[in-house]
Amino acid sequence: MTPAGWAAFVWTVVVPVYIGWTLWHRVIEHSGVARASVFMYLVPIVGGATSWVVLGEACGPLKIAGAALTLGGIAVARRREESRAHAAPTIVRSVRGRLERRDALSPPRERARRTYVPPDRTVAR
Repeated sequence: MTPAGWAAFVWTVVVPVYIGWTLWHRVIEHSGVARASVFMYLVPIVGGATSWVVLGEACGPLKIAGAALTLGGIAVARRREESRAHAAPTIVRSVRGRLERRDALSPPRERARRTYVPPDRTVAR
């Protein structure tokens, strides 16, 4: 294999596997899975744009329409997420046993440590 072939191989392994997945996991850690998963739909758009710029591939009306539909879907999903931020807060029990009020967009690390507190129910025997 030529040195250019080895360089292409190393680039193909290092960039998507190590750099890409490391960045993706940092985004998930920072934003949470639900918020970050919407942006997975950008992968084909970025791939198409990169192939257009780097390789000179054709960018026809069908690709542009697909990218517009994808971006529109991402915008709708983000708008719905932002509207949930104004939802009524829930009452949860923290790790220390205190009752706390949290909204739907609490940081994911805090959310993972709390448990749901069901309403008190009396059981007739």
